Amino acid sequence: MAARKAEPGEAAAATPALPEVALSVRDLVHFVLRSGDLAGSGLFQGSNRALEGTRGHQRLQKLRTDFETEVAVSIRVPGETFSLLIRGRIDCLRRTPAPAVLEEIKTVTAGWDGEPDPLHWAQAEIYGHIICVQSAGKASGTLRVPETQNVPASADAVRIDRIELRLTYLQLDLDIPVEFRKVCTAQELADNFERVAGEYMEWARAEVEWRRTRDDSIRALQFPFAYRPGQRALAVAAYRAIASGGRLFAEAPTGIGKTISVMFPAIKALAGHATTPASSTVSATGETPGTRNVPPPCPSGLADRLFYLTARTIGRTVAEKAAADLRRAGLRMRAVTLTAKEKLCVDPQGNRCDPRTCPLALGYYDRLKPALREVLTVEELTRSATEEIARRHGICPFEFSLDASLFADLIICDYNYAFDPSAYLRRYFQEETGPSAPGRRFVFLVDEAHNLPDRAREMFSAEIRGSQLRDLSRAVRKDLPQVARAIDSASRRLRELITDPAAPLTHDLAPTRDDPPSRIVSELPETVRTSLQRVLEVAEPWLAANTPAPFRELLMQHYFEITTFLRTAEGFDERYVAILQQDREAPDEAYLKLFCLDPSKLLGEALARGTSAIFFSATLTPLPFYHKLLGGGAAHTTLRLPSPFPPEHLEVVVADRVATTFKHRAATIPDVAQMIYATILARPGNYLVFFPSYLYLRDVAAAFREIAATSATAGTSHVPVIDILLQENQMSEASRESFLASFRHDHTRPLVGFAVMGGIFGEGIDLIGDRLHGAVIVGPGLPQLSLERELIRNYFQSQAVPRQHQGSAVGADAPPFPAASRDVGFACAYLFPGMTKVQQAAGRVIRSDTDRGVVVLIDSRFRESRYSELFPPWWNIARARSARDVGAILRDFWSRGQGDGAA
Repeated sequence: MAARKAEPGEAAAATPALPEVALSVRDLVHFVLRSGDLAGSGLFQGSNRALEGTRGHQRLQKLRTDFETEVAVSIRVPGETFSLLIRGRIDCLRRTPAPAVLEEIKTVTAGWDGEPDPLHWAQAEIYGHIICVQSAGKASGTLRVPETQNVPASADAVRIDRIELRLTYLQLDLDIPVEFRKVCTAQELADNFERVAGEYMEWARAEVEWRRTRDDSIRALQFPFAYRPGQRALAVAAYRAIASGGRLFAEAPTGIGKTISVMFPAIKALAGHATTPASSTVSATGETPGTRNVPPPCPSGLADRLFYLTARTIGRTVAEKAAADLRRAGLRMRAVTLTAKEKLCVDPQGNRCDPRTCPLALGYYDRLKPALREVLTVEELTRSATEEIARRHGICPFEFSLDASLFADLIICDYNYAFDPSAYLRRYFQEETGPSAPGRRFVFLVDEAHNLPDRAREMFSAEIRGSQLRDLSRAVRKDLPQVARAIDSASRRLRELITDPAAPLTHDLAPTRDDPPSRIVSELPETVRTSLQRVLEVAEPWLAANTPAPFRELLMQHYFEITTFLRTAEGFDERYVAILQQDREAPDEAYLKLFCLDPSKLLGEALARGTSAIFFSATLTPLPFYHKLLGGGAAHTTLRLPSPFPPEHLEVVVADRVATTFKHRAATIPDVAQMIYATILARPGNYLVFFPSYLYLRDVAAAFREIAATSATAGTSHVPVIDILLQENQMSEASRESFLASFRHDHTRPLVGFAVMGGIFGEGIDLIGDRLHGAVIVGPGLPQLSLERELIRNYFQSQAVPRQHQGSAVGADAPPFPAASRDVGFACAYLFPGMTKVQQAAGRVIRSDTDRGVVVLIDSRFRESRYSELFPPWWNIARARSARDVGAILRDFWSRGQGDGAA
């Protein structure tokens, strides 16, 4: 029997070291002892809360001249199959004279009720136990008498049998410390530690046993299908990138099976070991901040957790299917799908989420652990599974999904959970926690990566509207006059940017008649920044008091919007522009937006929260452009794979005698409708037709309907009736599913779905065989002319290297896209995104090696080389001048496939 080839990530078996579960004292206490409501005492946290808290700590620590400060301690509890390592840092410690004194400092705001938090006492008690054990010099291997580190160096250290615990609260707004004290014996602290650590050990033991089961299944796992051409090359390249801690940018055609090709090696990396060094090139042929409530993973393999990041619901569905396919092949792995909060909210009245009143938030932590125990028995926590478990236990489904994710090996979620500065998961991506920390080696699998640049621009941009400030001022004026005055001052500063001729403005821009007059602010006016900061300062004390009021939610919403704006302003550099416009809602008010032109730097910083990343898409053309724009550097690998399917199975017809530019659309509507009809007559079946806009879609659909009806009535066609579906703007999930479900392989009449390019039906959907016979694509899909697109165009044009200097800059110092004889700015802002939509739409047609289908491209611009050179090299192109030509070419294509059993 021939020897089986090693799968990506397989290595020789080795005797594993005893696993170690590491966590902080805070995490231990919060997991075991936290109770009560979801909101708790931290309902509101100001923008500078963490910094002010640190400064408050430091002020009090300087007063403790006879104390050690920031004392790092740890204690290890050995077990039969793993050890528990608990670490922390004591604020203040005085070992002698007796009794020893241990102080924990906490900072609070005006909303503090004056009572000590039991969780804070519990932290101090755990620290006290560690100090008592250290003083006894014990190193026995039991839970009762655990091993410790950082034992005092002095051989005659005094044994501590009693210790005074102090809990000091510093109220930041008053700068007044309030102190609580109690004295505990070493025996009392030991009893408490055994109770808390003992409960945690049970959860950790279950986690360690699960990891062993999971890793055994991963090592035995084989790729569940026969490799298509290119799939193994993609899997190997992905594994090498993960093993080296690098990034891979991979373009692989639709239908090749990209998701499972990157998920399989990433899962192998959870239990694998680095066996192959990464190379710089690969052959083309081959929540609630700070809430970490569950045991962290035991480090094993090359990664601790995988994040599958996608921009669309359909992408999450594809990832869930790939995980299910691997489970059927023997994989044991927990996967959690995170769903947006607004989609999981169960308030029948549609009210804004308020954890102070929601019954699913009240007592949340009292009911959380039974729900988490149920999670331990579930390996596929989809949205429906999350909702069902949350319903049974009466807890908030959204927060529950976040808490459950800490038990997961794979987290499937939207881009923003990893990249958005306002929404990323701080329980995983704390700034102070490096990616190399135990349990925090994260791998990002970025699906449909061509969508990320525009999404990242949105995430990294921020805006302030004068009309919103005005409305907020009116809402709070009666109860909070000081806040209203600060808001009014900020509004005036914005208006002055329009009216003050001395304001630092550059040029006016208005790309279309519909755009209001706009100006680009050359630098951020300090007066605006200062006035907005003042709004935060006066609003924060009232918000921190958590006082109920009708305008509270509105004020909090604007507080965080201003916070986001100021945070974005701190990073304002040459990659940004500031756009000043008249507010559409209030012409006498200003609208100021900090717009991110180039997200590459900020994406790179976000990616640094993990150890490696795999970007994959069917459309990353040109690859150097996307490589640079997505935060890639000279050391990061790129991979481009050819289509795995027979090229003769796809016929691409370019009807390049019809102009579909905006000014020609009305005149060419009949021609476009006739070409669509000719496509269907060539072989009646299921087709998708893609347009650049909803208006154009509806106009052509009306003309097509008339042609079809006239032909059927006159008896000039063998197609009696054609069913027509139209994509609507803002379709519900149920409507989308109904639209796609209509494309059945046994549909008795021809079906034509009219959709928009780049929309929900333009990528990600999988209609195999007779479910889709072809696609008609009208126009090159260029984004609409707009101010922001023009600014992107100007930026990339300024970054282009003149022809005479091309080749002088390489690697990380190279421009995003080197200039040739064409308009580089136009290409980066319009051409590349547009042709990406075209290729995505065309990619719906061939989804398996038995599929046969057609793609008809209608637009005269497809004659131009700058468009056609972006076509995939495996496309067989035929040119058509008229609807008659289209029909003749397609009839010939379909006739060549008769008798082969293919669709």
